[in-house]
Amino acid sequence: MTKRNPYAERPTKQSVLHFIERANEKNPKFEADYEAVAAFFKKFRRNDALTPIYLKTHLVNSIFNTRIRDVYNHALGIHQRVERLDERLKAGDESLVNEIATYKMKGKRGFRFYSFATKYCHCHSPKHFPIYDSYVADSLVQFKKYFRFAVFNRPALRIDYGLFKEVLDKFRVTFGLTGLSAREIDRFLWKMGRDAAQRKRQKT
Repeated sequence: MTKRNPYAERPTKQSVLHFIERANEKNPKFEADYEAVAAFFKKFRRNDALTPIYLKTHLVNSIFNTRIRDVYNHALGIHQRVERLDERLKAGDESLVNEIATYKMKGKRGFRFYSFATKYCHCHSPKHFPIYDSYVADSLVQFKKYFRFAVFNRPALRIDYGLFKEVLDKFRVTFGLTGLSAREIDRFLWKMGRDAAQRKRQKT
């Protein structure tokens, strides 16, 4: 008997919270990692000097595995290029994501660390900056197949942060999840996507 695709099940507030609870029981390290980073960012909130930016860049990259190799120079670039960082984080300025994501050293090929940038901003202001992750994007695409809650394509979510936020909002409204936090929505979609990827690998 073929198992029903979990993305075909309409999520509810109760089912999402139950799913998160079970996920945290199975692997409490993921939530512990998030809480540790959040506590550090709360203690060192300001970004008016290189040292706190470097420390927070290093922490996000290490804990969330955002694959930045040259952490120091990426942090230096944020410090030198991004203006009024604290003010714009507080205001929820979406343009910060692309500025923080950009890595460009003289004479070197540029990179764009988009997921890192959303996580860096999120840890300062979760309400304004939801996290983009490939597993989250996978889950949104899969839910769209069954429920058509928004119009988008997967590549656009990684290019247009405003669209990504809009899609997440439509997801929350469509399924009556507006009472859940950005972190809870992220944890649910991320774990759904990760589980789906693991099932796929096991079949191959």
